[in-house]
Amino acid sequence: MLADIFPKSVNALSTINHGMYGRSPQAPTARPPGTNQIKNPSPGAQPGGKTPSKDGKPVPFGFGAKVTGGGNAIPQTPKNIAELQAWLTDKVPRVILINRVYDFTTSSGNVTAAACQPWKPCPNGLQVQTAKNYKDWCSREKKVASNLQISLQASALDPIKVSSHKTLLGVGAKAVLKGKGLILYKVQNVIVQNVHITWHEHQVIKPFNISNNAQQVWGGDALTLQGARNIWIDHCSFSNIGRQMIVSHGKSGDEANVGVTISNNLFSGKTQWSSRCNCENSEN
Repeated sequence: MLADIFPKSVNALSTINHGMYGRSPQAPTARPPGTNQIKNPSPGAQPGGKTPSKDGKPVPFGFGAKVTGGGNAIPQTPKNIAELQAWLTDKVPRVILINRVYDFTTSSGNVTAAACQPWKPCPNGLQVQTAKNYKDWCSREKKVASNLQISLQASALDPIKVSSHKTLLGVGAKAVLKGKGLILYKVQNVIVQNVHITWHEHQVIKPFNISNNAQQVWGGDALTLQGARNIWIDHCSFSNIGRQMIVSHGKSGDEANVGVTISNNLFSGKTQWSSRCNCENSEN
């Protein structure tokens, strides 16, 4: 993938545009010793690094320097997840502001799937992942039977198909897409900035509303690029994802990704469910 990768610390102040919106600085948290104390970055966790600016507003740079997103469209805040999804997928250039948790986890119900457990139980008290038998992955890659049935939240398996000429801009420290990722398939001119994508963030304690997809391999990706052109992903956070945080498909031609800048993002691989029993997401 053609992309600029920049440092991913959590202790610098970011100023995000369309009016200069900033997150509060927050120091990184060391890994706690106990299973129950593992914490993922909150929506206020601060991706570090400075973004070039002009007239006090951040501007795209690197391979994605030509990106304008929704341009001069009037910024609007969707009232619910249905409106957010409608605005991201329609053909109208938009600047979409989000300032709270948009929770998709229960929006599409649950689905059951065949699965396997190719890894031994963890000896250290952590929980080992199971794996959805995606395209016969269990037998093809791990040579084990898919003799389990798991329940997955369907929303995470069906990402939002973002259209061209969009800006998705998080305002403040609580801009979260919960339980659903984004796919940029053969689109152009998209900005995603200051947004936390997660299947569940630890500040929302609602056991009936927490996705179990992070416990599974093949539980959904946060951000997928395929045939995308002129894209800027900046000052975003990713945590508790069911598979990969950013996926790049396409090798050449109209499937290739061109003009992509991925800058100043925070990727947290901390998890209670690990195939290696080490508190880390092995897919990232």
